[in-house]
Amino acid sequence: MANIKAVEGNAEDRQRISTVYTRAFAHDPVIEYMLGMTPEKKSAYLPKYFDYLTVAASLNKGLFFEANDWSSCAVCMPPQQKIDSPRTLIPSGLIWMTLDVGIASSWRMISEFPSAVGPAKKKGLGNQKDFYYLFFIATDPDHQGQGLASAIIRVLQERAGKEGLPIWLEATTTKSRDTYQRLGFKEVEEVRAGKGKVNADGIREKDGKGVPLWAMIWWPESKA
Repeated sequence: MANIKAVEGNAEDRQRISTVYTRAFAHDPVIEYMLGMTPEKKSAYLPKYFDYLTVAASLNKGLFFEANDWSSCAVCMPPQQKIDSPRTLIPSGLIWMTLDVGIASSWRMISEFPSAVGPAKKKGLGNQKDFYYLFFIATDPDHQGQGLASAIIRVLQERAGKEGLPIWLEATTTKSRDTYQRLGFKEVEEVRAGKGKVNADGIREKDGKGVPLWAMIWWPESKA
């Protein structure tokens, strides 16, 4: 049984989240492409990468959840809040992150990814301005298969449903996509990042088809 808790997102919480995400996303194809690092360098950098992102989420009123003593956790941005808000770029360290990863990786994260996902988001959300954005959710590899991430998502769905608002996310693997579909998310569009540069695993490959991700949305029953 999943015990879900909303947490503050303080320094201790963020460290625990970063630990889970570093293990869970060690071989995520989208992150592989975005960072473009050697396996050794990426492994060493991931904790710092997630620390930057969770600090940014905290400064922008992000919602943090954990399940079963940090076996699984999620970061969700509430309506009207953005992870890359200009007012928090410096205090969150996102500017320093761009220096860490280099110009090419920074461009992929800041420009290419939003440009690739933007049309799908417009297609899925239409004129809907307020929505929840499930930024990151993951379960530690040692605790997968217990339905913990699904339990967290149901908590988010209950919250969003009471407000009559949708939840938006981008699935980065077919496994996560299928899980979201079982929870009522609809696939808006398959998006490819890095076409002609990388293969489906995010590894550099000339004329590669690019790494896929799936733009998805959940609507409460009253709006579906």
